[in-house]
Amino acid sequence: MEISIVKLKLVLDSLIEWVRQDLVENELTPENSWLWENFHQTTIDDTNFYEQLSSLIVLGDEDKRKLATRLMFDRDRAPLPTFHVHYPSEEGKSGDNAIGTGYTTLPTEGLDSYNTFSRSYVGQYEIIVTGGNSLEVVMLYEFMGGLLMAAADTLAYHFDKFEFSGKQLMPNQDMIPYLVYYRSIVIGLQHKKIVTSIIKTKRAHDIAFHGEFYVDKMPPEEKGISVTITASAETILVAETVVFTAIPVRGGEAIYNWYVNGDVYPDQNSDTLSLQGVWAGSCVVKCIMQSSLHYLVPNIVESNSITILVT
Repeated sequence: MEISIVKLKLVLDSLIEWVRQDLVENELTPENSWLWENFHQTTIDDTNFYEQLSSLIVLGDEDKRKLATRLMFDRDRAPLPTFHVHYPSEEGKSGDNAIGTGYTTLPTEGLDSYNTFSRSYVGQYEIIVTGGNSLEVVMLYEFMGGLLMAAADTLAYHFDKFEFSGKQLMPNQDMIPYLVYYRSIVIGLQHKKIVTSIIKTKRAHDIAFHGEFYVDKMPPEEKGISVTITASAETILVAETVVFTAIPVRGGEAIYNWYVNGDVYPDQNSDTLSLQGVWAGSCVVKCIMQSSLHYLVPNIVESNSITILVT
């Protein structure tokens, strides 16, 4: 997962959506929901945090009071329950900062390989919490802090480093044109981004290695493969059957393709071929074997040919 302000917003959206789904699934048993378990005992000035938060989360999209997230600071939602994902004001600590690069070769299936380049990013962001009043801001602040703690395992899995802290900010008339307090949660993330090179390389293979075999140390007579075919008869009558048998050398679990008069005989890949003489005259039969021993190169060979006379 890359680090960017957009990615962080998507993470927050997914966390809030998880809470909403949890509330829906536990509509008949709210005491089983995560929100109930963590906030139903918190009541300040006759405002129960669970009841207030659940109502904000499950509101429809048409309701402006529905809990939302925004990129940067959305002045139109300054008096509304909102998490604004923002760059912090401290110099040199905002946004995505690269702290290191790296290079490696990534093998793929087949003969291709790719060069990959990595860059380790540190991201520093603020989640500015706003609401209709100071109590609502405190409630949303506690909600997001608890949610980030609950999701710490997931975030730690996706990021090399994850930490956050909170602070209270005084009204800033340049940013928020309302005389209310608001709070901020500072999030620090670190993650390595890997990019594949535009250049793809191919590895040359002349000798393949397989299992415990080491071809370079094998005697030459043990490297070759071959196949010979025999026939149960060389002359048959019309409607009689002749059976061809392939005798492989180092075929392993080989695949056989049989050819009759130069054409592939369909659906026959075993080491035997039963052929019925339904014509008068002669035919030529051979087979091509593909050995399963991939450490032998080449591993495809052609057999001898046998001519059958049908009378």
